Amino acid sequence: MNKSNTAAKSIHQKKYIPKLNLGKMIDLEPSFLMKDKPSLSQSRINKDKIYSNTLRDSINNEDESLEIEKIKFRRLVKYIKSFLKTIQQISQSSTEEDSSKLIHIQLLLEDYKVKLHKLENQDVSFTCEDSKMKEELENCKKIALMYEQKVKIKNETIFSLRAKAKEHENLINFIKNQFKTVVETQGMALEKFMANANEKLLKNNKKFEGIQEMIKKRLTFGLDEIRKVVEMVNKNAFFDEQIEMYKKNLEENELNSKETYDKMKELEEENGKYRGRISELEKMISMLKTDAFNLKTMMNEIENLTEANEKLKKQLKIKEFELKQAEFEKKELDSDKNELLTKVEALEIEIIEVHEALNTLNIKYNQEIESFIYTNTVQKNEINELRKEKTEYKEKYDNAEEKLKDINQKYNDLLRDSHNLSSILEEKERKIKESYEKIESAELTARILAEDKNISSFTMS
Repeated sequence: MNKSNTAAKSIHQKKYIPKLNLGKMIDLEPSFLMKDKPSLSQSRINKDKIYSNTLRDSINNEDESLEIEKIKFRRLVKYIKSFLKTIQQISQSSTEEDSSKLIHIQLLLEDYKVKLHKLENQDVSFTCEDSKMKEELENCKKIALMYEQKVKIKNETIFSLRAKAKEHENLINFIKNQFKTVVETQGMALEKFMANANEKLLKNNKKFEGIQEMIKKRLTFGLDEIRKVVEMVNKNAFFDEQIEMYKKNLEENELNSKETYDKMKELEEENGKYRGRISELEKMISMLKTDAFNLKTMMNEIENLTEANEKLKKQLKIKEFELKQAEFEKKELDSDKNELLTKVEALEIEIIEVHEALNTLNIKYNQEIESFIYTNTVQKNEINELRKEKTEYKEKYDNAEEKLKDINQKYNDLLRDSHNLSSILEEKERKIKESYEKIESAELTARILAEDKNISSFTMS
């Protein structure tokens, strides 16, 4: 009895007791169990606050079920104590005269054997819970490894994105520098080209104006000379006609006189002068023809220069359009750079948030793992203590079996005595019937009824 009391006290002092599933053994009502529910300590409440939100509900439900199982276990201990007391009382009062009590005791003993046999088979539930706790710990470890792998992958992606962002920035800076150098070189080249083109255009305009003036002067001079030549030719033709007329007259008159001969000489001299003048004029005409050809070539050159000028103007327009397009592309590159910078900043913010979330998750899972390890160690210690208690109960069960053997022997003796008592009772009943037939008074009937009530109450107890 002292051992059972100490075991009950040790059970009251436990904090965590695994499930025993003793409700079917004892058939307790839930309302009665909830009345005797003990209050949780402040340390237990503080420990429950450490648990995470994900596992808090399941752990609280397990705690409630464990408290219910505690109460069921206590009720079982009380039941065993009361049963042992009844056995002691029966063993002390072995001079019973009723067989129904002995049958009731035998049924209780069989029930006690069945319940103790069920109690022996509770190791399976402990091993199952240990395996569940191990599986939960392995799952937590797997989840932690998964999160570590995800963190590594995200860090790698972050580093790759940062490297890409740096490459994009270097490319943008390189393109900007090249664009600046190209724009500066193109601007300098355009300025030089425009200055040379303007100088060439001014020179060509001056040359064109001088050539136009020379052409006008030479054309006017050539026209005057041509008119003079035409007049001289006409005069020469007139003198030729006169010479021929004189020749004819000379032929006819056969050199009439010396005066005509002198006149002929003068006319021939004048004719030679006019012929020299005509040759000079022919040279001048050839010179004018060469000048006209040169003027045509100059005009062609001027046309070519004008075409080149127009081409230069078109090229200038194209260069201006390219400059505008380059400025537009520069603006687009700046906008793309700003977008990339915003994306990089957003990614850095996401990375920081992910790091914070991962740190919180790591803290939570570490706390959960520590709590699981703590509960597992506590439950293992409690399982060992319960196994010790089970061995004690087995020893008590063996002692109870020995007592049951003694009780069976006493029961057999009592059965023998009961047969004798039954014969004695039959004789007493026969005598009582005879007495009923003889004596029909109220006092005797009341006494007999009181004796019957006492017998029935004794049998029920």
